[in-house]
Amino acid sequence: MESKRKVEEELPEDVVKTIRKKMVPHFKKRLNARTLLPPLDVDPKTREFGYWNDTEDNSQDAEIVMPGGSIPRDKPDARKRITNMIVKNIRGYELSREDYLNKEYVNRDTLKCIRKVAEKDDDVIINGSVKGDVPGLDDVAFQTLSPQNGTWDDHSDSGATPYADVVKMVETLRTQSDETFGLNTKGLRLVMDSQTESQLHLSHGAESKTDKTSLQRIANYVGRVDVIPTVPTGGAYLLETGREIGEYIVAEDITVEKADYEKENQSYIGNVFCRTLPLWYQHGPDPSATTAIVKMDGLV
Repeated sequence: MESKRKVEEELPEDVVKTIRKKMVPHFKKRLNARTLLPPLDVDPKTREFGYWNDTEDNSQDAEIVMPGGSIPRDKPDARKRITNMIVKNIRGYELSREDYLNKEYVNRDTLKCIRKVAEKDDDVIINGSVKGDVPGLDDVAFQTLSPQNGTWDDHSDSGATPYADVVKMVETLRTQSDETFGLNTKGLRLVMDSQTESQLHLSHGAESKTDKTSLQRIANYVGRVDVIPTVPTGGAYLLETGREIGEYIVAEDITVEKADYEKENQSYIGNVFCRTLPLWYQHGPDPSATTAIVKMDGLV
């Protein structure tokens, strides 16, 4: 049956709503990395986001002050302003005249567009953005470890045991900081790429004598194990969670803009974008790192 819909200069609002309804959930299903940080919504007009950070040692014990005694406070000159630009991840989407007339508003190309925006959003959280001068999880890890006895894809009796490596990461998290990181292992997140995670579904070394896979043993130890595709191959991160560690700044969450009709290629052309920023707060002596995160690489 021939469609009665006519081609207009701008994509009608009911079509845009249909695209948003189908594309946005698809987008959010792919956003693994943003769950590492608690979200913080800011005004959409925000171009950059800043916070105050202590430049002096803030790991000293709290003090007991007797009635009438002076109360110690941070000195104004002991704090500095840290500012980061909001990162815009954008990709154009195209709806052909034929798809529009046939009411096929969400095709493979539009879904690919939304996937690319999701992947870039995850990539900035994990690997940062040189262009935007924004550090990612990989940049702020305080210490990088190596597996204790070979890679995780070595399944010989003398090979590495991922569980022992994760225990080593937890111990490092506890000892590299004056704070209480790593004490509650159920509050920790372990993230890695899919190739590394696939090795955990098998038994390793001495584990072959038990009924449990490496993943089952690790999952009983730490709070959560996740696969994030943008984690560098062979890498894993163990981190604390919560606002004390960092925040995920959201100026504009996933947005599907209304598209304009271009006669030159007989298609509606619009944008899908989000404006976000991962913020990792300093813990420990290095102003560019946090002792709440431990990295291990060379796993596969």
